[in-house]
Amino acid sequence: MFGYEPPKQQDPGSWSEIFAMIRVVFAELARPLLAIFVTLGLVLATLFLLFSNPVMALIPIAILGGGVWWLVRKDKQSIREAEDNLPPHR
Repeated sequence: MFGYEPPKQQDPGSWSEIFAMIRVVFAELARPLLAIFVTLGLVLATLFLLFSNPVMALIPIAILGGGVWWLVRKDKQSIREAEDNLPPHR
């Protein structure tokens, strides 16, 4: 068996590499997870306040509405910027 070389085994990753990868994953997931938990908390607060005092339920509803308004405004702004960056039409 001339020219045969057994496959080389890769070095196993160290703990510091594993912790670095975990840190990167959590850093990327922090914003979406925070948004999910905040939204869930506002929905639960709305339900609780609807049963205890319906007028007070307007507070978390207003916060949710403001968040939706902010997302729509941000999306329109990004679309406007993308259209401004398009080459001129001939």
